[in-house]
Amino acid sequence: MVAQITRFAWTVHALERLPQRGLTRKAVEQAVNDLHQLRRPNDGDADWRIEAAGFVVLYVHPHKDDLHAARIVTVWPKRRRRRRHLRLVND
Repeated sequence: MVAQITRFAWTVHALERLPQRGLTRKAVEQAVNDLHQLRRPNDGDADWRIEAAGFVVLYVHPHKDDLHAARIVTVWPKRRRRRRHLRLVND
């Protein structure tokens, strides 16, 4: 069983992005806790990636060897996929 994450550290970058992206710490932390078992590996500065309803989180776990802690590296809203309409052109 995966340890429950009860403590969160945040990078300055991630904290600055929250209001810019209309997200809250509470929503992001809850998503990490709820979706941690469904995480995917991430290439880069963060170990893990989760996709919540409406946003993506990159984070490090465990944080400083604490299985109950994670460090949020960055977060961003998911983009809605735009439907592309093709116009037929008569030659």
